[in-house]
Amino acid sequence: MNVNYRGGINTAESEGRIIRGIESSDLHGAAPPEGSLNHFNTRPIDEVAADLLSVLRLKDYPKALVLGSGTGSEGQDIQQAVPTAQVHGVALTPCNPYLRVILPFHEIYERVLKVVGFDVLHARRMETAYGKYFETQRQEYLQMPDDQYEQKKKAIIGSEPRTDQGCHVPTSLVEELQNSGKIDVFDELPSPSIHRQYIGRFPEHILPEGNYDFVYENHGPLYYVDEEKRGTSKDSLITAYHLLSDQGMLYSGSCWPLDRIPKSRRALIDAHGEQEALFLHDMTTQLLIVQKQNPLHDSLHAVLASHVHQCEEGVFQVRGNFRTLIQEALRMK
Repeated sequence: MNVNYRGGINTAESEGRIIRGIESSDLHGAAPPEGSLNHFNTRPIDEVAADLLSVLRLKDYPKALVLGSGTGSEGQDIQQAVPTAQVHGVALTPCNPYLRVILPFHEIYERVLKVVGFDVLHARRMETAYGKYFETQRQEYLQMPDDQYEQKKKAIIGSEPRTDQGCHVPTSLVEELQNSGKIDVFDELPSPSIHRQYIGRFPEHILPEGNYDFVYENHGPLYYVDEEKRGTSKDSLITAYHLLSDQGMLYSGSCWPLDRIPKSRRALIDAHGEQEALFLHDMTTQLLIVQKQNPLHDSLHAVLASHVHQCEEGVFQVRGNFRTLIQEALRMK
């Protein structure tokens, strides 16, 4: 198939599927088309979130929100598992909702590297928004002499596939290679899998409409919470919580730092009174918030004693495997 990544974005925009907030020039980690494909913006939804989708299927027409929707892969997974779901996304830059990435990122990287070689890949990468940011910020960002900087640049995009955000393959290069028949990375979708995209920095510059039955995040705006650097006093976790419906649930596979969870809950109580929602987190980065009216709420309460200890009223820390607890509660509901 012939790929026109920008064309799909233009179509979505003309259909009113893209809503832009205050423009942000900070695109060094941007998803396509301004940037590149990488591990984070092409990966599937994680296992715990996939399990939770069984609750979403109990509603006739649920609404889901992906915070940090990248190329749309995670939103597409939600749509595939729950075909009646209305899926929205928040990102710094829009994606083409009519295309699906069909390969894991390490395979994309390996195939592009095999076709064009390291020098071409490296040069094209440095032309992207991320590459330009890296170049202009090298002394301030890396704090190292030029020779060490050049070594660091090559290490970041080195000849071995990596799973960190430093390794990118320019979207424009992937598009060119697919259109010339050298690789297959994108597949066409019959209808848009991301029905509405909110473009801007959350929660400062863009705020989705709310009333979501499922809010999902993994290395999105709940993870990048350096408020001093971002110049905001807004709590992204509290804002995300307020986007939930009465039966909603919020899951983050990367909510960091975890000590903010009790603080955010106390702030909610101070502002809005006692909260009946259940707050669960583990010792790494996983967080689940379940509203009182959600079908999973009572089942989770029933299995808490053997899996958690209570950090403070309404906040529970999971001992052992987070997914095991969720699966046990799902079997009871």
